[in-house]
Amino acid sequence: MHGTRIHEYDVVIAGCGPAGATAGALLARSGVKVALVDRCTFPRPKLCGGLLSGKTMALLGHLFGETLETLSAGGIIDFVSREYSIHWKNRALVRQTSDVPFILVKRNVYDRFLLEKARSAGAEIMEGHALTRVDADADEVFTSPGMRLKARFIIGADGCHSVVRRSFPMYHGRHGEWSANMAVGMEVAIPRNAATQDMDHPCVHLGYLDWGYAWAFPNADSVIVGLGGLVHKNKRNFKDILATFLFDRGLISRPDEVLGLHMQGHPIPYGNEMHIPVYKDLLLVGDAAGLADPITGEGIYQAQKSAQMAAQSILQALGTGTHPLATYPSLLRKALLADLRYARALRVIVFSALKFLPPRLIGCLVAGAHRRALGVIHGTRGYPFTIRFPQTRPERVS
Repeated sequence: MHGTRIHEYDVVIAGCGPAGATAGALLARSGVKVALVDRCTFPRPKLCGGLLSGKTMALLGHLFGETLETLSAGGIIDFVSREYSIHWKNRALVRQTSDVPFILVKRNVYDRFLLEKARSAGAEIMEGHALTRVDADADEVFTSPGMRLKARFIIGADGCHSVVRRSFPMYHGRHGEWSANMAVGMEVAIPRNAATQDMDHPCVHLGYLDWGYAWAFPNADSVIVGLGGLVHKNKRNFKDILATFLFDRGLISRPDEVLGLHMQGHPIPYGNEMHIPVYKDLLLVGDAAGLADPITGEGIYQAQKSAQMAAQSILQALGTGTHPLATYPSLLRKALLADLRYARALRVIVFSALKFLPPRLIGCLVAGAHRRALGVIHGTRGYPFTIRFPQTRPERVS
């Protein structure tokens, strides 16, 4: 490795998902020399319900000028619904319409769309380059094809199992806590012509597992069915739970049919938000920084919002000489961390109630609180449900 040629950049970003691609696009269009590195080649399969919340759509508009119309015209949006329903197991508790539509995308399409924004802005994209090591002292990263990249700053957008995060000494001290707050998401796509029920709106199902929930999200040609919850709170096998859910929804005719389906799982940082995701010249964004909602598991908005904050901090550092440690954590606190901390405390109450209260009382609570929860999802409320605020325009990174 010592004799390997060094490729120099202002910023190297590990991971080309929504967080990495968003940061890369914002930095590159400001004239920063950026390289994005990912072990995959895009488009690549990515497990995710693919829901773009109202606050995510607002952020796409502020950062890239995208709207429902432009995304639809570009073939990015797969399904739109204003209707939604919440169930206790297979019994409907609420079926309502939302003023803000639910936008559903296929992640392989959406992620490539964002990555092309970074490429068009001038970022260099290195697909098929697995990150093997990060030298935080030398500001260098190494990839499996033998590449050696040096940068002024390194952004870790490489997910739950982030290689960049392993360079953080404080992470190793929190490894037990990180593991305790890990959830598993498990999904399967059912072709519409194979489903015994027509699905025309997003459905959330409570009661199938502890400290988590199940869902069925319609796509144009399939139904994405999945569940997610804290691993250590659930003793039953997640595959068995998903089989029961699929059978109850009428998406398979027998529970053992699940064995013939292409079922996949993925990790979710379900309450692992890092308060200071900066070490030396390394910054973490998205799942690498544990920035997923501890109740809903939403991560796309948090990924792209943290990417915006990281890009803003780096641009300020490159322009004025201030270090991102002075700006990035404070931006995150205002934009994300306050809500995530509140959600982590609130989920103890929420999921304990779902576990111990009778279904009839749960139905009453859901009926009374679902509109407030909808406001949190779409960004018109913060997690203290009694507080309401108008949507504000995030500061634009030019």
